[in-house]
Amino acid sequence: PPGGLKGAIARIGHDDLWRIATRVSLESSVFKVAGMEDLVEEIRVHSFAVAEVTAWMAGEKRGPNYLVGLLHDVGKFVVLRCAVTSRRTPDPHPEFVGDIVQRFHPALSVLVAHAWQLGPMACAAMGYHHDPRKTPKEHRRTAFYLYLADIVAHGAAAERQGMPSRAREVLGNLKGIRFD
Repeated sequence: PPGGLKGAIARIGHDDLWRIATRVSLESSVFKVAGMEDLVEEIRVHSFAVAEVTAWMAGEKRGPNYLVGLLHDVGKFVVLRCAVTSRRTPDPHPEFVGDIVQRFHPALSVLVAHAWQLGPMACAAMGYHHDPRKTPKEHRRTAFYLYLADIVAHGAAAERQGMPSRAREVLGNLKGIRFD
């Protein structure tokens, strides 16, 4: 075992320590939603997977691609927190909340990225992670990494649960991209 904090950091390495600290930040109260713990955990696990795949495709251990992957769906937390703000009023219908999440989470993620001053690359990639071709050219590569990682993570989760997924088909039909 390491003899202290410096020894632990040396053993873990700065890159992995940065990744651990960044992931732990998703455990803060900002990302907790009372009554929706299972859904929040599903989003959190998905975000971890997307961050890892995005960073891997970008060839980096830590940095902006990992952070963008980790926070790309932060807009979902915004919707969920707003949906359960008061125990005195009934929660909105889950299908309604789900529809709002799907339709608006990229735009809300951009607003969060802007408020947190994550920069134009993060805002562009997060905002267009479902349609990276619309991303400004200087940020398109990151948006495509994020798009592909999102498909991979959703597909892997579905397959792991024995559910049908079109992820392999979608990835196989993309032009100019080869997968092993």
